[in-house]
Amino acid sequence: ANQSVGAANESAWAANESARAAEAGEGAEATPSPPPSASSPKCENGEEEWSVFLWDSNGDGWNGSEMSFSSCNGTELLVGLSLLNGSTGTEQDSVCLPTAHVARVSAGSSPGEVGWRMTSASAETIRGGSP
Repeated sequence: ANQSVGAANESAWAANESARAAEAGEGAEATPSPPPSASSPKCENGEEEWSVFLWDSNGDGWNGSEMSFSSCNGTELLVGLSLLNGSTGTEQDSVCLPTAHVARVSAGSSPGEVGWRMTSASAETIRGGSP
């Protein structure tokens, strides 16, 4: 299932993901904060800076799962983000995305282990997993 991120549904989606994380027993240990960005990109008008942090509950990487972003009209913006190995990482510590965009994560071979969080420069946080 694709996860859509846009102004109209961000709060409900974040609340659903927080509930899913609580049910799965994911706590602060499972979602450490990403390291601070060394440099900030210069975002265009209508874009916002986001940090994308990835984790894997088994510690063996995302096993083929990949995250991508597109505009609401389907234009690919960023593709192929993945955690190749380990339990945590910042694949893209600073990226500019339109205010309304779509985030998708493919299942890979172990979708239940996959987690991610995006935090905007304005401190909005969105969390998810793999379908």
